[in-house]
Amino acid sequence: MQNLAAAFVKAQKAFGPALKNATNPYFKRKYADLGSCIEAVLSALNDNGIGVLQFTHLDRDGVVVETNFLHASADYRDWETDRKSTRLNSSHEFV
Repeated sequence: MQNLAAAFVKAQKAFGPALKNATNPYFKRKYADLGSCIEAVLSALNDNGIGVLQFTHLDRDGVVVETNFLHASADYRDWETDRKSTRLNSSHEFV
């Protein structure tokens, strides 16, 4: 974990801004979509030996997103985030 932590700090110094490239029609506000956020950090992470993987799977309560940060030294950090939908088959209703 020590190698991943040191590489992450180094990479974070090189992160670019996540550009607000999309508009929320309901709130009429600009925001940085997921692609813009990934574009802002992925090169810096990769240049420092860090890869990012994400997987999704369903459990009985909804969708689970698993995120993994992998370092070239074999250090890694992973975690899961639950997303429960308030309506069936609605990607806009996650809480």
